[in-house]
Amino acid sequence: MDKNRIEYIVFIAFSQAARIIGVNNLRYFAKFIALIFFYLIPVRKKVVLDNLGTAFPNLNKTQIHELAFKNYYSFSITMLEILIMPYLTKDVIHSKIKCDNLDLIKEKYEMGRGVILLTAHFGNWELGAASVSSQLGIPFNVLAKPQRNPYVTKWLKMNREKLGSKEILLGISVREIIVALKNKGIVGIVGDQRGAKDSPRVKYFGKETATFMGMGAIAIKMNAPVITSIVVRQADGTYKAYFDEFKTDDLHGDDKVLAFNQKYMSVLEGYVRKYPEQWFWMHKIWKY
Repeated sequence: MDKNRIEYIVFIAFSQAARIIGVNNLRYFAKFIALIFFYLIPVRKKVVLDNLGTAFPNLNKTQIHELAFKNYYSFSITMLEILIMPYLTKDVIHSKIKCDNLDLIKEKYEMGRGVILLTAHFGNWELGAASVSSQLGIPFNVLAKPQRNPYVTKWLKMNREKLGSKEILLGISVREIIVALKNKGIVGIVGDQRGAKDSPRVKYFGKETATFMGMGAIAIKMNAPVITSIVVRQADGTYKAYFDEFKTDDLHGDDKVLAFNQKYMSVLEGYVRKYPEQWFWMHKIWKY
């Protein structure tokens, strides 16, 4: 049996365990998982500690370690919730996400130019997309990166589409996104991934950071309304989704795409500074 299939079996086993435990008790199981992968089998621990140390230089070593563990705990909750999503009813999915300004998306959608929802690996972006799409009654087109394990990629695609979204994989994304916007659809983009080594840089926590230019280029080219959508976990285990209009007519300079990315990363940084444990610090955002 190959490695990918073994990993997938473990993946499905965790999904079944999450189903048995139940969505309201996942936080307790998540604490156990966080303890294992932070202390016993440290996964990407150095990356998380280095990233947090770079972002928050005023915190001492003990504070950085405490914040890092909270990040593992938050991410464990997110992963378990994603694993249990196929077994949740529509009512439960609705109840987990409270929206502060859902009418803003409706208003922009009714303009008939399509809508770009810019989000991030923050809180629970997957549950947020499924719930907001369902509450609106409008299917989303979600941009997704293929996973290293093809079985997991297939499972995620099936899960997203079962809950009403259409998945657009990176690689064929530009054409598919443009078609979706021309068809007056809503496109969800997680825009906080590290860009290529030769990508233009923006400031993120005061550090030069490579980001993908594609999202800004498409938004400006298509003149589609853009809304930032950040899903923040609350103390009771529910989430609050914050929607804000992301204006592009005030972008200045010779490179409006770069200005777009800088504005987006500045918005994201504001949320991350407020809720630092809820962002995905496990990727090498400052690899180069």
